[in-house]
Amino acid sequence: DADPTNLFPKVLLYDLSTRINFELNVSPNPAILDQDYHIEGIEDKYEAGGLWQTKWQLWDVNLFRIIQAAHTGVLYKASTVSYAAAQGAANADVVTDDGDVFRTGQSNEFDPANDWYVYRGFLQFDTSGIGSAATIESAELILEVFDYRLIDAAWDLTLVSGSTIDFPLAVADFGTLLTQTTSYGALTISTPAINRKFIIVTLNATGIAAINKTGTTVFGLRSSRDISVTTPGSGAAFLEWFGMGGKGSASTFVPRLAVKLAKAF
Repeated sequence: DADPTNLFPKVLLYDLSTRINFELNVSPNPAILDQDYHIEGIEDKYEAGGLWQTKWQLWDVNLFRIIQAAHTGVLYKASTVSYAAAQGAANADVVTDDGDVFRTGQSNEFDPANDWYVYRGFLQFDTSGIGSAATIESAELILEVFDYRLIDAAWDLTLVSGSTIDFPLAVADFGTLLTQTTSYGALTISTPAINRKFIIVTLNATGIAAINKTGTTVFGLRSSRDISVTTPGSGAAFLEWFGMGGKGSASTFVPRLAVKLAKAF
């Protein structure tokens, strides 16, 4: 068999050569390297005359970390004075830890004249398993839409820092999240409603850098209209929030952080 790309000898010439353990008579027939990588030989016809070759491929099966949220939460503040009074408050009225659902957004649900609400979300992940030596190439936050209200105006679900917030949540954490305006990644929630069960927020470079590879990573979730102090909506409903599956026992999908690592060689 030929190896025109010379991949297999290149692999064998490195330190990995002493770690290769061939598993014969199994399908597929890989060579395992510490359970993180495997080498597969794939038969391929490379000439019109019918000559076949084995193309050796080195697969890294340990590039991804899928981390389930350790904790979720929501903090909300209501005001009968104005939207700005709710949005700029130092303390929440209600805090819910590890519920089945948690919200992000804003609304004037019951009386558009004087019943304003602002909701901010909380997510905590144990990311210590990534390890200090790893280089994070990309990361995504995966959420399940649990409930939503008619959205009068599109807004961005915005991931922000929660690094100074501990679990369990305190009412003062609402004010802490008020000061966090730098986006770690955002997804536009479009009008009139969310039309998919799962949504993905892709972390930007700032968000990736905030992942603690040897400890705990904490994020907040805010609406872009919350960040810009923009009164909810322009229609009759004034409802711009949606719920996501949380850490609670009845939740069908707990949020996950999907991290892709760069290859070590």
